[in-house]
Amino acid sequence: DDDDDDEDPVSDHIDISAILECLPNIESLSICYKMENCGMRFNWSLFGMTKTDAQLLGDCVKYTPKLKSIDVQESLMNDKCLRCFASKLIGNNVLQTINFSHNEIGDKGIRGLAKALNGQCSVQTLILCDNRIGFVGAQALGHALKGNTHVTTLDIRLNNIGDKGTHVLLKELSANQTLKRLNLSSNGLTENSASALSEFLEQNASLNYLDITCNELGDPSGKKILDAIDHNTTLLSMDMRLTGFSQDTEIAINEILSSNLHKHTS
Repeated sequence: DDDDDDEDPVSDHIDISAILECLPNIESLSICYKMENCGMRFNWSLFGMTKTDAQLLGDCVKYTPKLKSIDVQESLMNDKCLRCFASKLIGNNVLQTINFSHNEIGDKGIRGLAKALNGQCSVQTLILCDNRIGFVGAQALGHALKGNTHVTTLDIRLNNIGDKGTHVLLKELSANQTLKRLNLSSNGLTENSASALSEFLEQNASLNYLDITCNELGDPSGKKILDAIDHNTTLLSMDMRLTGFSQDTEIAINEILSSNLHKHTS
């Protein structure tokens, strides 16, 4: 997009390709882009992932034949970095888990990632907590996952998709037959998301776990969700703390979920 071709400042971050070349059997990689003991050389450009870092990391993932999990947290990863990395994911049939939590990923970055998720890689667990994902990002994720047959876990808690983003995301996910776990905690959902949640729970037949904690939904929303869950046989657990649901509503929901769990395990 507008600044995707801008050059990053010079970075002293290590080129990890030299390390990974010596580890051909590595299956999990966790890395944080920071700088310690910079002293008088202090410069903000030393802190966080750069576009060059993202390109090098993407190449490593592309050419490391057994890498199944990658974790990059608290590294100021932004949209440009994610788009660079995501371009290397296309055609990857090995990587299963991505955790890019606590970064600065916004809607443009998610749109880039969505292109790779749209049937062109085999990622199963996608964790994007505490970023800057809004309505457009939620829309892109929903479109990418509508027919996706790989992703089983989507965790986007601590973002800001809001009611509008919830509607477009859940509308697309209603027909998804693979997703098992969904976390929408702390995303600015209100009573205006009640219809989207209830329709999704009535129509989706794959989800086992849903987290909607820390959203100001209110008890009327809880009652709508209760009615929807009464027609759902696959949901086994739902975290609904700090949503404004009454104790009676929570008890009624948990009774249905306990019955589903009993049928599922018997």
